[in-house]
Amino acid sequence: MKPKKFVPVLTITAIAAVALAGCSGESAGPQQGVFEFESAYGDSTTGELLIRVPEALIEAAGSDADALLVREVRATPRELDGAQYCAVDLAMTYAGDAPDVLTEPSMTRAEREAQAEDEFERRLTGDFGVSTEEEALANGADPAHIEELKEVAGIGAPFTPTPAWAPLMAAVPVADLDDADAAPGLYHSDDYATLTLVQDCAASASDYDNSTEFWLPAIADDGGITRFAGMNLAVMTSGTMFVHEAEISGYVRDSEGNWIAS
Repeated sequence: MKPKKFVPVLTITAIAAVALAGCSGESAGPQQGVFEFESAYGDSTTGELLIRVPEALIEAAGSDADALLVREVRATPRELDGAQYCAVDLAMTYAGDAPDVLTEPSMTRAEREAQAEDEFERRLTGDFGVSTEEEALANGADPAHIEELKEVAGIGAPFTPTPAWAPLMAAVPVADLDDADAAPGLYHSDDYATLTLVQDCAASASDYDNSTEFWLPAIADDGGITRFAGMNLAVMTSGTMFVHEAEISGYVRDSEGNWIAS
């Protein structure tokens, strides 16, 4: 993979604005948008915004693109009751066993316990100049202070596995989403084929503050998960959707429209 450097492709208030059937349930016109990180606008006749990595970029990226785990996302507004929040369903097009890779725990219980022990030792060394609890107590350390260091280091804390792909860390099953009383956040279907983003409704095309970051993952050289492409998504109560500040990691278009490494 190229370095995890992000290069703005377009920094605009609304890269792709598409009138769609939306949160209010009212139709805003039969337009369809296709956004490929190289055009500013796309039309839609089916109430969808197709976000995908273009073939030209995949060809230019070569082996880097082989590590891409999501190449395409089909976004459609989800109708909610009321106007407090807006929602977008994101139908994911995964590569191979990407769902298993992305939902695999980023750290095992044993790794988490080892991390806590290392942190505890670091704090013992900083406070008492020793590396073990026994040495600290032998030198007159307050047992209560030792227990505080353990708590801060995470020793004995409950272990909750978190997915390797950061956006899924706080995601909850879509069965928990109540359309009549929605709470903001990210929801997932049982098979992770669809993610649902609930957020504050955008007031206009330039309302970046009410957008949410979303990115397309790839496998990094160290086997972890890294970003290949990033963007911010926003949606209005009418269902009009926007993509803000789309970025590609390590690639940019030249003045002739060709993708090159940056």
